[in-house]
Amino acid sequence: PRSLAVMLPVTILACLCFLLGSNYLLMAQTFVNLEQAPSFVWNAFQVMVYSLFYSIDALYYDADLKAMSWVVLCFSAILPYVKLILMLVSWLTPKQILPLRLRSWIVVLMDDIGKFSLVDVFTVQFLSGVFHIEVAGAAAAGVAVEPLRVVLRTNEELGFAAFVF
Repeated sequence: PRSLAVMLPVTILACLCFLLGSNYLLMAQTFVNLEQAPSFVWNAFQVMVYSLFYSIDALYYDADLKAMSWVVLCFSAILPYVKLILMLVSWLTPKQILPLRLRSWIVVLMDDIGKFSLVDVFTVQFLSGVFHIEVAGAAAAGVAVEPLRVVLRTNEELGFAAFVF
């Protein structure tokens, strides 16, 4: 259908824009919070931020894990763009220039190796679950006020939503 021929490239370009935006935004932050029910939350200390370029920089320079920083760069920064650009080229290039056999090989290859670019999503979700620790004091007898809790919490940010989209 003609509408699919127009909407698919537009959708791929929109995904490229979301991906580009997500790379420059925070993915998540881990805080030590002081919380008291029902609505008091105070971010007492920022433990760590998670973003693509911060992670690559921290691995390469701070932790001296150069090989790991290259893995993150390849699978989280380069592969998603290559995947989307190859999908766009496969969709828009006429069959006289890009034969159907090569086109199908590119699409199957992107389907097979493209899943490695989703490691970021699983990592942030794992950290959100693991880095939720709560320590609560006991309420005094006869006191109606909830005790103050110390909570280690990881919150996803706008960059995570843009990346997942």
